[in-house]
Amino acid sequence: METLKGFRIVEYEPKLAEPIVLMWMQSKREALGEYNEPHGVDGFMDFLTNKLSKTHTIKVALSQSTGDVVGFVAYKDNDLGQIYLAPAAQGQGLGTALLEMAKEASPNHLLCYTFQKNIPAQKFYEKHGFKAIKYGTENEENLPDILFEWKGA
Repeated sequence: METLKGFRIVEYEPKLAEPIVLMWMQSKREALGEYNEPHGVDGFMDFLTNKLSKTHTIKVALSQSTGDVVGFVAYKDNDLGQIYLAPAAQGQGLGTALLEMAKEASPNHLLCYTFQKNIPAQKFYEKHGFKAIKYGTENEENLPDILFEWKGA
């Protein structure tokens, strides 16, 4: 377990799945505004518990004061599969701490997608050395997205 002022970072456990999904969906809605979400809670739960948790390392950020899930990162090899923070937890260094875990696991190269309308995420990745390398709509939401790449030292 790692700590960051106000947060505790722990390994994923199945008992955290539902609070992760609820935070994830809230964060995604906040970032994207109105859009046609193709999955719903059950789809997110299935993806997290039956796919992502089987293939990726998942670290979960908990509020030290409440114990609530406030963020998570999922990564494997050079794939930064997911990184989401509760809106109230953004801008406090937590996203950077979670991203650094993925960079440490893949010190030479990382790839990740974000939606074009998610300007704060784009700025976050660019601030941390990522470069946009491809634009498209390769996602189930059918929204314009950007593939970002980070190359380590």
